[in-house]
Amino acid sequence: MCFVIMPFDAKYDQVYESLIAPACRKAGFVPKRADVPSASERITDHILKQLLESDVVLGDLTSRNPNVLYELGVHHACGGTTVLFQAAGTAPIFDIQDIRTIKYSAN
Repeated sequence: MCFVIMPFDAKYDQVYESLIAPACRKAGFVPKRADVPSASERITDHILKQLLESDVVLGDLTSRNPNVLYELGVHHACGGTTVLFQAAGTAPIFDIQDIRTIKYSAN
């Protein structure tokens, strides 16, 4: 399982569908995002469960989205495997700039 944390926005839907999800599948993971929760649980419960149970978490830092950063912090506190990525040309975030971040073309 690969949980992807990124903003819920049409711009990021395209990145997810054309780049992230295919790469996850090619690596043998099932990609999931929080905007497809179970109908029986609250979104925050769903997110926390995914952060704790996923084999790897991918985080898109492009927009500096506070929800993405919060979820990233929770996952780091739990000690899980995390891969960070952001659109090329995006400025690094000071507190986490020492963590290797993969750049992707926004096009």
